[in-house]
Amino acid sequence: MIQATKVKKDHAAAFGELVIQDGGRMKPLNTFASELLRKMSKRDSYNGLDANQVFLSMIMQPALWYNVEFIYLKKGNDSLRSMIGIPAAKKYAKAIDFFDAKGNYKLAPYLQQAYATNTPNQFQKDFRNADQELGLLNRALGGEILKIFPVPGHENNTWVSYPELSSAGFTGTDSLYVKNILPMYVQALRAAET
Repeated sequence: MIQATKVKKDHAAAFGELVIQDGGRMKPLNTFASELLRKMSKRDSYNGLDANQVFLSMIMQPALWYNVEFIYLKKGNDSLRSMIGIPAAKKYAKAIDFFDAKGNYKLAPYLQQAYATNTPNQFQKDFRNADQELGLLNRALGGEILKIFPVPGHENNTWVSYPELSSAGFTGTDSLYVKNILPMYVQALRAAET
């Protein structure tokens, strides 16, 4: 399924040259995509896709990525594997593995205590890490971390992502452009790949 959203490597590389704002710092998207891929999967590529192609695939088909074995679980992390219901030998989990059939977050009962302590044990560290990685993946799939739109005249040089546009104060032609450019781009990518 991931191969169905594969964008040509040269186009993905060009997309990777976009500058984004990440935690107040400016960086090329390809640097961010590479950091994201390594943080989530501990790999430099996934299923034949480089980091830029993975990131574009996430933009094109975010729901698909919830079902991909992509989240690396440290060796020996059997309690976490058991809690989310995957075999002890599995190295990777899917985002949906962290939720039960009713949509409840399986780690929720353990996180308050894990985050409350100043001296977490290994289990608590593992739960925190898994929670943070899942949060990062959620923000990536929801488009929240793709801060590519600079807010004109903002005193702190703030950039926003597509989901944040409605509260960013864009007006006139700028408003129309930022509202439509990303959906049009994704539509053009899909058309080019068919």
